Amino acid sequence: MKPVEELYHTVLQKLIILMLGLLTLGVFMTSCSTPEHCSAYNKVEANDISAP
Repeated sequence: MKPVEELYHTVLQKLIILMLGLLTLGVFMTSCSTPEHCSAYNKVEANDISAP
């Protein structure tokens, strides 16, 4: 690899890692932190679901 290509590759890898880290942080910040804020299952507990 040429030195310029190697530098570009290194910078690109660092940017990818940074963006994945920010994406992970965003997921943690927007995830359901308390059950009352989460309406994904319309406040149905797993014990309330009966098997068919």
